[in-house]
Amino acid sequence: MWTVASGSVSSYVANLNPGGVDVNVPAANTSVMFSSLLPCSPYSVKLTVKYGKEQVKDYGPVNGSTQAVAPGDLNKPSITPDNSQQVTITFNDTSFEKSNCGKYIYVATILNIPPFAAPNLFVAGTITNTSVKLTWQALPQNSTTVNGATLAGYQINYLAVGGTNIPIDNILPANTSRLLDGLFPCTSYSATIRGFSNQQSNQNGLYTNPITFTTLPSADTGTLTVSNSSVTANQALISVTETSTNRSACGVYLFQYVVESSNGQSVATYKSPLNTQRVSNLQPSTRYTVKVSVMESTSGSAGSIASTSFTTEALPKIVIPSPNSIAATSTTGSAITLVWVTPQPPSSITITGYEVSYTGPDGTPKTAKVATTIQLTTITDLKPCTIYSIAVKTVGAENDGKEIQSEFSTPSQVQTAVGSNFVDKFLHSISL
Repeated sequence: MWTVASGSVSSYVANLNPGGVDVNVPAANTSVMFSSLLPCSPYSVKLTVKYGKEQVKDYGPVNGSTQAVAPGDLNKPSITPDNSQQVTITFNDTSFEKSNCGKYIYVATILNIPPFAAPNLFVAGTITNTSVKLTWQALPQNSTTVNGATLAGYQINYLAVGGTNIPIDNILPANTSRLLDGLFPCTSYSATIRGFSNQQSNQNGLYTNPITFTTLPSADTGTLTVSNSSVTANQALISVTETSTNRSACGVYLFQYVVESSNGQSVATYKSPLNTQRVSNLQPSTRYTVKVSVMESTSGSAGSIASTSFTTEALPKIVIPSPNSIAATSTTGSAITLVWVTPQPPSSITITGYEVSYTGPDGTPKTAKVATTIQLTTITDLKPCTIYSIAVKTVGAENDGKEIQSEFSTPSQVQTAVGSNFVDKFLHSISL
C-alpha cells in the first residue's frame, strides 16, 4: 500500500521479486495484491510511478516475507479412557499441510472426565428363552470416589436389535450380576453397563462396549396324545398326535421317546422329528410305559409330556420234535420192550428225558420216565392177546415236545423173545 503520489500520475507499476512480476495499477489505486505466493518465502517489491508517457519515478524496493500457512480442520481425535480417570487423546494431522516456518500447537478442550472407568469383564452368562444373566467385575475401591462423585451403583442399558433402549438403574455398588428377564425368544439383544453417581448426571462413568447375545427358542407346550400298536414280544409302534403347538421360529424340535419298565427305570431313549417311533429290544411278557415329549435341541428344554403303556406278548413255545422210529424189540404175553431214535431239536432246546404212556390192563393210564441217555424201555404187567396203544414223548427243560404213538399186541402165550441178533440189527438200522 502507498499514498497518492504528487503530480499528474498516469499509472503505477508494481514489480515483485523473485519472479520479476509486473502489475499495472490504475492511478486512482493505492494498493496492489500479489497472489499464489509460497508461504514462508522472502520477497521484494518496487513501485514505479508514471507521469505521462515517459516520465517515471521509482520507489523502493520494500522487502518482506510471506507468513506460514494456516492449518485446516483436524480429523476428529480419538479419546481413550483408562481406569485411573485419565484420557489419552490422539490427533490425526494428516488432513492439513504445515509450513516449516510456522509454530503449531494442538489445543484440546476436555468438557468432562468421567469419574468412573467402565467395568471390566462384562459378559452374558446363562441364557434361556426369556432371560440372561449379566455379570461384571466390580469397580476398584479407589475408583468409587473421584472428583467429588460417589459411586451410587451401576446402570445397564439394553435393547433388542432395532428396538428401544431400556435402562436399569437400581443396581447396588456391591452387586456384580443382574438377571434380565421378560425377554423374547429367538431375539438378539445388546447391553452395556457403567457406574453412575448420585451427584450430577455429567459425573457418571464410562459405558462398556456393547455386548450382544441371542435368547434361546421356547419349549413346545403343545398338547400330546400318545398311542401304541403292533405290539409283539420284543417291540411296539408308538404314535404321537400334537395339537396347539407353541414353537419358536428358530427352534429345532424333536420328539423324545423314553421307554420305562414297570419299576420306572429308563431302558431306552429315542429322539426323532417323526411322530411315530418303533421301540425295540423289549423283553417278552413285560409291562412298559413310553413317555413322549417335544424337545428343543438347542436349549434342551422339553414341553408337555404324555405317555402310553402296554405289555409285550409272550414268546411262542418252541415245539420239541417227537422221538423217531418207535418199535418193539421184544414181545411176550406180559411185557413189551420198546426202542426209539433221539430227535434233533433246535440248539436252544435241551432234552432232559422221555415219557412213555399207555393204559394198563385194569384201564388205568400209566406213565414211565426214561432218562435222556436211554432210548429203550420195557413195559410189564400186560395181558396176553391184547392190543396196546403206547406213546413216547420228548421231555424238555422248559416244555414237553410232541409224542409218537403206535399200537402193539401181546401174544396169546409166552413166547421166546426176539433174538438178540434181531435187536442188534434194528438198533443199527435206526442209528444210521
